[in-house]
Amino acid sequence: MPSDLKVCHFTTVHNHYDVRIFFRECNSILKAGFEVDLIAPAEKDQNVHGINIISIPKYNSRLKRFFLGQFYLILKLRLKDYSLYHFHDPELLFIGVVLKLMGKKVVYDIHENVAEQIKTKEWLPLRKLFSLIYKAIEYFPIRSMNLILAENSYEQYYKRRAKHYRIVLNMPDLTFFKKFEIVDRSILNNGVFYIGGISENRGIYQVIKALSILKKQGVDFHFHCVGSFDGGVYEQIQSMREYHEISEMISFYGFMDLNSGFEISRKCKVGISVLKPIGNYVESYSTKIFEYMAVGLPVVTSNFKLYSDVIDRNNCGICVNALDVVQVADAIKTILTDRQLASRFGKNGLASVESQYSWSSQEKILIDFYSQILRTES
Repeated sequence: MPSDLKVCHFTTVHNHYDVRIFFRECNSILKAGFEVDLIAPAEKDQNVHGINIISIPKYNSRLKRFFLGQFYLILKLRLKDYSLYHFHDPELLFIGVVLKLMGKKVVYDIHENVAEQIKTKEWLPLRKLFSLIYKAIEYFPIRSMNLILAENSYEQYYKRRAKHYRIVLNMPDLTFFKKFEIVDRSILNNGVFYIGGISENRGIYQVIKALSILKKQGVDFHFHCVGSFDGGVYEQIQSMREYHEISEMISFYGFMDLNSGFEISRKCKVGISVLKPIGNYVESYSTKIFEYMAVGLPVVTSNFKLYSDVIDRNNCGICVNALDVVQVADAIKTILTDRQLASRFGKNGLASVESQYSWSSQEKILIDFYSQILRTES
């Protein structure tokens, strides 16, 4: 690639160390020869491994983020002209449209099927109506944009609405995860690992109830939980009887960057991702399961067909009904107590992620799509 090509990734929602945005996409296009700026919520401007992070404030209020976040983002975007603009949030569609009208090359990276996800927002009244409204708002802008879809399942919806799109799955960068790889975790203490957003829909209450069952059965363990809590979730956990029964066996670390978070995985024998069967979850890969496999962690995850096609077929973990806490407890116990099985699961996961589920194939799709846009759009 010519060295003068400049790409700007921008987001008001995601942290500047977002795994997909920073560690995968930005690093990949940097390696391909682009100059890369990332405008995102951060404490300060900085250059990390060659990527220029341009900070904007972080707002917990959705209303403030929508208005003030976009205001600061526009101020930053005006500072430099880019060869290509790549944004990641549906609330930035208007900015994307303005950039297109100005003759800029624009990519909208769709991390989730927003219309479907809206239907799962329990805090939102009239969810079905808002889902329909979002579909209508989105319809015309995306027809003229270049789209990147994070899941195969999104294609059925967007292929009828967009002219130019590519699917770029959120697979792990094995080069990054190599330093956290442990080939045989069966010899470790009984650490249970989770990294990601902590919410009801991501199964945190079921996990705590399952771990409480294990304690009553005399199973020794420690739950290492890395991530930020959704609003009100920590307070709800504090009110749970089961939590107080096992609180000394749980460590909540809060948000950590991927390096620091997976450093904790070195203590663990099993990785968990038990999502509820709602909305996008059923038809979207949980990135965590591939990251767990990439470091040799046996997996306990939901028994969605999409997941079982990976886990059961490659014999690298156990799929469960996420709503059945006894099943969740039994699966975790099986891996913690059966050393031969844990060893086999971990090794199989490593082998299958190396042969089938790595970021390297997706990186090529991303770079080729960029090249096509830069070559063909006037």
